[in-house]
Amino acid sequence: MTGATDLCTTVVTTLGSRLRSRAMVTIAALLGVASLVALPLTVLPTARADQAPGTPLTARADGISADISPVASTKPSAPTTPSESSSASPSASAGKSSQGTEGSQAPRAEAAANQVTMSIDAMAPEVLHSDQDLVLTGSITNGTGQVITGADLVTRVQRSTEVTSQSLKKWLTGIDESGLSDPVTVPLGRDLQPGEAAQFSITVPADELPLSSADQWGPRGVAVRLESQGGSLAQDRSVLVWDSGASVTPVHLTAFIPVTASAQEMAVLAGPRTQEREEAVTGIRSRVLGLLGMAGDGVVMAVDPALVEALGVTPTSLEEAARNSGSQPASPDGATQAPQGADSSASAVSTAPTSEPSASAGPSSSASSTPPSSSASATPSASAGPSSSAPSTKTPDDVTQLSAALMRAIGTGGLVALPWGDSDTAALAHLQQTSLIETAAQRTQESAIVKAGAPTSLAWLASSVLDSTTVGTLPQSTSTVIASPTSLPAADELTYTPSGLGALGDRAVLLPEQSLSETLTGEASQTGASDQNGAATQATHDTRSPQTAQTDQAAELDTRQLLRGDSAILVRQAPALERDVVVAMPRRAASTADPSAVHERVAALRSASWIRPQSLGDLQEHTRAEVEATDEGTSHVERSEPPEKVIDDDELPADLLTAASGTAATLQSVSSVLSDPPALLGDYTGLESVVASASWRADPATRSAQVPAAEAAGTGVTSSLAAVPSSTINLISSEAQLPVRITSSLDQDVTVQVYLVSDNKRLQVPRTTTVKVPANQQAKVTVPIRAVGSGDVGLTVQVLAADGTTVGRPTTVDMRVRADWESRGTGIIVGLLVSIVVIGTVRTVRRGRRTAVAPAAQETA
Repeated sequence: MTGATDLCTTVVTTLGSRLRSRAMVTIAALLGVASLVALPLTVLPTARADQAPGTPLTARADGISADISPVASTKPSAPTTPSESSSASPSASAGKSSQGTEGSQAPRAEAAANQVTMSIDAMAPEVLHSDQDLVLTGSITNGTGQVITGADLVTRVQRSTEVTSQSLKKWLTGIDESGLSDPVTVPLGRDLQPGEAAQFSITVPADELPLSSADQWGPRGVAVRLESQGGSLAQDRSVLVWDSGASVTPVHLTAFIPVTASAQEMAVLAGPRTQEREEAVTGIRSRVLGLLGMAGDGVVMAVDPALVEALGVTPTSLEEAARNSGSQPASPDGATQAPQGADSSASAVSTAPTSEPSASAGPSSSASSTPPSSSASATPSASAGPSSSAPSTKTPDDVTQLSAALMRAIGTGGLVALPWGDSDTAALAHLQQTSLIETAAQRTQESAIVKAGAPTSLAWLASSVLDSTTVGTLPQSTSTVIASPTSLPAADELTYTPSGLGALGDRAVLLPEQSLSETLTGEASQTGASDQNGAATQATHDTRSPQTAQTDQAAELDTRQLLRGDSAILVRQAPALERDVVVAMPRRAASTADPSAVHERVAALRSASWIRPQSLGDLQEHTRAEVEATDEGTSHVERSEPPEKVIDDDELPADLLTAASGTAATLQSVSSVLSDPPALLGDYTGLESVVASASWRADPATRSAQVPAAEAAGTGVTSSLAAVPSSTINLISSEAQLPVRITSSLDQDVTVQVYLVSDNKRLQVPRTTTVKVPANQQAKVTVPIRAVGSGDVGLTVQVLAADGTTVGRPTTVDMRVRADWESRGTGIIVGLLVSIVVIGTVRTVRRGRRTAVAPAAQETA
């Protein structure tokens, strides 16, 4: 390095003043590059030396092992309850949240400030068989300013099986520790520095688990606590599910997933075709594609035909997909249909812990279980609608993939078509709008997916309770109705959950199992904590629930285990009884959830040994048998009659529908002058159908905002068209062609009618005149007028649609009409001409006489 510096100095001193400065700059740059190259060589040994203390540590005690390793990022999770807090770390409740975005990490860190938090992120196997060890993997974060030393991990399991879904959910958020097994304690094996996050993995041998009686199979609560110096620092709870191999009659399960737009997506899709809408379409298409990958094997997708056509699907694209089905991939989500049993989850977690909890998780970490399309799914914001980082331009490949997925779902019998726009049949029935119900059914019959083979026999009501008024207005083609879980309750009190099949007249009614349907949303594992937990939240000066500190892996694990546990409880109620169970995911949850997460939940549910997935065709056979049994009075379950009418608070109001009808009529007239109406008015020309969607029940305020939004879109068009004002015009004839200019600031051609309105009968306009105005230009047209008198007249130039609706700003032209001036002027001119002719003739005659007299006088002389 010294020789190089001397050489550079010599070169610089020999250069001239002008070249010297350039050389110095060059040499400085070379020295900087050399320093950057040498820097990693000097830092590398230090980095390697610092890495040594972070290598995984393994602590063992009596055959029980705990592996501890640091993680790169702090993802704090469940703090302990107030009763378990130590003086060094304020506590908060255990519970979980499934906020799965990177932006949620900051709130989590804030929620866990000054706390020691931990969470159980993975369990292997998730369905535990006899003589299998239990592996619990999770994360610990020291959010305090003190070093944690001499800490132990204490694991305990419930001695008995939970017998109700309510008690199972209560276990996750409660603090009661009665009925737990003896603690299984292992040392943490390392100190936790302030702000440090580490991952743990605990292996509990099978002989340490309180699993003995085979008939006590099912869900058991499991808790892991971090203790130091006799005090509890943090804990988390989850659920293990034990399959003892007991002989039971599996229940037949059919899951229904709605493929509809959320309220925010509806607000964007119904509006003008803007760039924001194109971005939303890209994200929605990806989400829908991920959902459709679950169709079949006991999962039925209830699809809104208006949504898929808004995403670009056409009869042509479906026909092309059907022709190319032999060359298409088997499924858009790869191996998503493969059930995820206990064996697969066990193998996934048997490896050494890594820097991320999800790396050792069960089904949630399996690469083959995640649809590739779901990675691009977008969750819309409440104000701007859905968005996506994908290119806003719709590519043919996107439509092709979506069309192929729809054809695959139709081919497997796992797709049914909902009424057009997911019409809220119950709300329209209560408003006596049978015409809108029939229109929605007719448009569905004419939709692309129905022409491709999708059945239309299903109606999915959004009302809280099925009532007779709604059933009476259903189309004749509707043979099966999905109602709310509380509809048609059993007339007699039962000790078990009966089949979810009912009948009203000649229609079958599907009654979803409430606990499983709620758990499928992922919200059941995130229920509110106890009052003590709320007090702990206030103690940390954090207005949000401490549940936001939970990791996504932990929340999804609890959801999957709750689904398995709830289904096991249901089967244990009557293990020898064959039943049909229906699970229906609510619209709002399905339209905002990550498709890959939904798939993992469904896969966890239908892969249990006590569950048999049932296709839609088999379910319909059972429903027809139930209809016949109810009609004959031989049904196993007698159900109560539905009420006459039940109106929910979130239903479509009558005044809003009336306002939407009037606005739609106006916009239909406005759209008639446009060459591309959807670009500026979207679907607002059918605003009645837009506001009648069941998706708005999740957000009635946004539904009410659609009428002002539609009016604003119409105003945007009419304010861009105008008649150009002119100065005063003098009219001196009885008939004339009046020149009028129409200007447009729209980016598309428009065709309008020009009509003149006189404020005085002296001027008449016999007809309107049509003119085509190019985009962002103006056009001139002549309008015939007729004057029948003289005087000053105000003439209003109106820009109209073909039906006479005003579509542009009018202007007023002042005119001075002197219709008799022309006749008077003509008479005067004619009189002058006649006078000139007469005078000329007379003068000519006189001149001729003078000429004749002169020669006669000369002869006389």
